[in-house]
Amino acid sequence: MTAIDLATLYRITDVDPDAPLRVLLRRFRELSPSLPALVLSAAVAEGTELGTGSADELRRVTARVDTYRRIAEHCATAHGARAVKGVSLLERYPDELLRGMGDLDLVLPDEPALWRAVAQIMATHPVTEVAVSVIDGPQRHILATPRWSAEDPVLDPELKVDLTTFAFAGDFATVPLRAALPADPVVADLLALADERTQRPFNVKDALDTMVLMGGAAAPSAADLAAAAREFRLAPELWELLQKTRELTGTPGESSWAGLPEAAAAETALRTAAAANDAAAAPADTEARLAAGLPVYAFPLQFRSRPHWQRAEIHRAAGCVLLRTPVSDHLLVGGGRVAVEDYHRALAAVGELPD
Repeated sequence: MTAIDLATLYRITDVDPDAPLRVLLRRFRELSPSLPALVLSAAVAEGTELGTGSADELRRVTARVDTYRRIAEHCATAHGARAVKGVSLLERYPDELLRGMGDLDLVLPDEPALWRAVAQIMATHPVTEVAVSVIDGPQRHILATPRWSAEDPVLDPELKVDLTTFAFAGDFATVPLRAALPADPVVADLLALADERTQRPFNVKDALDTMVLMGGAAAPSAADLAAAAREFRLAPELWELLQKTRELTGTPGESSWAGLPEAAAAETALRTAAAANDAAAAPADTEARLAAGLPVYAFPLQFRSRPHWQRAEIHRAAGCVLLRTPVSDHLLVGGGRVAVEDYHRALAAVGELPD
């Protein structure tokens, strides 16, 4: 595996190697809020003495990562959760380096486990909001995101934990939702990184993570990786991720992706055919989206503790589609802004429903 040191970090970002450390740090801040700690910890490992501001930043990131690690460990033990990307990657970086984390991603085995995990996080952290999205159908799926302020909310992003009952959402048109994660944790992390491409272009952080995963002793064989990419419908994204990583870091070698270009071409053909067969625009109406199995956002109304509940319930009242969960009440919306009068009508309606 290519060493991750200051020289590597200067090189992969095209920063002048003679430039001061603050220039490199500024560049990494532009790329991702999770990356500055990597620069600072690499500098410390090479003997740099940090000033008061940068030292405290490194301390805060360490505390943030430790918080996420404790949550992940508890949810794994108590609720069967699996962490992907962030916490799962921490142990694969060299001990002297600190990989920052914007959020924590946990996949839960079912909806009751998800709500138990959410309730536990709310009981142990100063949660100010729980964002929820619902994908209805024969098997309902939930995304719930508890959020709370960072230690220094002026300088640092809020903490948040994304808990889902599915591994990969898909686009609900050409690629279906896939509920399960691969059994191999390294393959799961690689596919989770690849899945980020559905939301944004790959960047240096993705390349560094991929280099660490592909360069470790537990790296999957090319055959296993290509087979998983086919099975989980992420071959084009994974192929692009490995190419980006090779471009920036010089690794992995070509032998590690044998079979992946062919898998990517086959998946692209599948998506093209699916798109041609389903050219209809996705509906915006809440009921239509629920019926079609499309994600519906749950606008928060109030926290409400229902420890005896195992699952969320959908109710229709006062012209509203309401979601009541074991921890909160929400107004389900297909998209766009929620009018003030709709909010108040939903809040009054949900208050009249018995638990």
